[in-house]
Amino acid sequence: MKKKDVILLSLLLTLLFGCTEEIEEIKYGSIAGVVYDESVGDPIPVVKLSLTPGGKTAVTGSDGSFTFINIQTGDYTIKAEKRGYENSSSVVSVVEGTPSECNLTLKRIPAYVTADKDELNFGDNITLTTLSFNIVNSSYENLSWHIE
Repeated sequence: MKKKDVILLSLLLTLLFGCTEEIEEIKYGSIAGVVYDESVGDPIPVVKLSLTPGGKTAVTGSDGSFTFINIQTGDYTIKAEKRGYENSSSVVSVVEGTPSECNLTLKRIPAYVTADKDELNFGDNITLTTLSFNIVNSSYENLSWHIE
């Protein structure tokens, strides 16, 4: 055998046995669930959800449900956010071929009323007959208030 043939045969054998390494198949699953109000148990629509790692986002439907599809298998943290509620998160494991269930509950932020002025002072100016202020209810429920 010539030196050139030996080198060519060595190269072919190296390529043949060097390329037998298995390529790891990426496996996928999904996550589905519902976001509920902690105090009354009702589903909450329009909750923003984010998935870490990966950065995927979703928004709950009118029935509070959400789905993340084509998620690589592994552990994820789902964070839920909605104005008027405290943020919540949960860890879920994604398994190939099986939908992972992750239901979340959100706690309402207590209601409160704020005013932009503590007092209306007309002073000694008799021509001043009108002063105004704003009252804001930053919550989900009706609140009673009065002016003294």
